[in-house]
Amino acid sequence: MKKITLSLLFITTVISAQTTVQYNDFKKSYNTGSRGLIVEFVDDQGQSRDKLFQAVNDFPKDAGGTVLADNDDDDDGTDNDRYMDGVNAGTNYRNRILKLTGRVSNNNHAVEVWGVLKTLKWDYPSLTNKRLSFWAKQQNATSDGTDGPKFTLMYSTDYNNADTTDDDATLNSTDQVSAATWTPVPSAHITSGDFPEPDVNDDVYSQVTLDLSDAVYNSPSLTIAFKYEGSGVNTGGVHNGSFFISHAHFEGDGSLLSNEDVSVANTKLYPNPVNDVLNIAGVKNIKNTELFDVTGKKVYQGTTTNQIDVNNLPKGLYLLKIRSKEEGEAVRKIVID
Repeated sequence: MKKITLSLLFITTVISAQTTVQYNDFKKSYNTGSRGLIVEFVDDQGQSRDKLFQAVNDFPKDAGGTVLADNDDDDDGTDNDRYMDGVNAGTNYRNRILKLTGRVSNNNHAVEVWGVLKTLKWDYPSLTNKRLSFWAKQQNATSDGTDGPKFTLMYSTDYNNADTTDDDATLNSTDQVSAATWTPVPSAHITSGDFPEPDVNDDVYSQVTLDLSDAVYNSPSLTIAFKYEGSGVNTGGVHNGSFFISHAHFEGDGSLLSNEDVSVANTKLYPNPVNDVLNIAGVKNIKNTELFDVTGKKVYQGTTTNQIDVNNLPKGLYLLKIRSKEEGEAVRKIVID
């Protein structure tokens, strides 16, 4: 029994090493959050809002034009097989890059614009190394000392955007961020990459990782936001420039064997134990299934099926990984007898 337990822990680590809880592609970024992002204008300084915020149809690229990340699993700069986890799961939307700026008609404006990621129910106790990763850069942002634009990563546990009546398609979103309590993310919690700031790494994308394992993020209503503050100074070397964000992933490491699902909450397997055909119910639009034995060896892989024939497999304990085109993934224990 001890040997089986250790092996089970081993294969859990193997197949659940990285679990995407939510992925944001920023498609139609300015609506009320069904795409994973809300743009709010605290102060637009009388400027046209579609100049201060744009959802750019592109992927993060390096200086030579090579794609750094796209919205499918092969990073080839196409959108033919987008990520199957989180927001817009299973759909063929093209990725958008969030662009925020306070530079309009060659003038700097002291605007305040927020890009707020969809509030996350961040209560998966079995996940460790919880984190948010995203791609980011600044372009032409200069400070000339202390008078430049500011771009800050913020978090809140009491943000509530109940505004669903405004015509968000025309960027008339009511300011809800001012009613919440926000705290700047400590720089020590950014464990990799370079969060963009004026005067540094102009027009160079960096993949940033925010460590969310600290207790301050342990909330059933965690919200992460990007706060942009433009400068109103139009002298010297101040230039508000633009800030770009893309491919936001909430992720974690760990086992999902304690009946705790990331997305596919209604998964049902029967019969279990099984000796003939295993049936999968409660999962919409299955993309693929994988079966692992106690050594971590993959013994079966199938696509778009809700039945698995286990007749030819030895008796024992197995882990079944189910990936849905609409609901993310789940891992379940089965016994073949």
